Amino acid sequence: MKNWAGDDTVYFAYHDSNVTRHDMSTLADEHGWLEDNVINFWIQYIENEEMHNFPKARIELFAPSMSTFMKLEQDPSVAKSVLAQMPDLAANKTTHIFIPVNGDRRSDHDTDAVKFGDGQETAGIHWSLLVISLIDNVAFHYDSMNGLNSPDARDLLKGFEAALPVSRSLRFVDMVDSPQQTDGWNCGIFALVIMKHLLLKRLLRADANQKITMSMKDQDIDYEGARKTIRTLIEERREEAIRKQSFNSDGVPSIPFQTADTTTTKRSSS
Repeated sequence: MKNWAGDDTVYFAYHDSNVTRHDMSTLADEHGWLEDNVINFWIQYIENEEMHNFPKARIELFAPSMSTFMKLEQDPSVAKSVLAQMPDLAANKTTHIFIPVNGDRRSDHDTDAVKFGDGQETAGIHWSLLVISLIDNVAFHYDSMNGLNSPDARDLLKGFEAALPVSRSLRFVDMVDSPQQTDGWNCGIFALVIMKHLLLKRLLRADANQKITMSMKDQDIDYEGARKTIRTLIEERREEAIRKQSFNSDGVPSIPFQTADTTTTKRSSS
């Protein structure tokens, strides 16, 4: 267990989820733009603490890194070999797949990240959510900025479709009634809230033969409350990790919990 990433304290939430002090700052700042670590934490939280109540569910949640890989991979055989390692998907048992879509052509932590005019390095310019129903062979795209990410979502779907263990054609649907943000920085929060709502209040609660609406029409997004909730969840799991393991793998005592700096550079691209 390491404690520093450069000069950032690392918050340990789950085994494969690190959240830095910078990430906590972006959550605390109402203008903060979410990056991969927070998106990945949310997915790990849902998988570890929400979906375990539904052991029969056959739903996959893709990490941002997997989403980028599926969008950019030019060799379908490589992507196919990756998907084939997912038991339910390989056995054609997966019913739905949730995929965060980033509007850039590289991951958030690529050393060649795009730079805005002010010189700040950034990775993608917008987050949206793609939900693939393998039952209906339909891909629902939820975009809080009027379909800004539609080309990226379509590219991702093409790569995914070509790599599926069982060949099929997937119809792309832009959800025009998806809740819309009125600012330039809460796209990630919108994607995460929509993800949880569709998963926990729709798909996992439905009866086997029940027809489920995937519309998000008239659904309010409490993005301020969501930011606070995610920060609280991370802090609680950080404290729990410290209680469980007082020393890191090298035998060095863990650094005490530090309150995150709440200032950050505003990103206004999404």
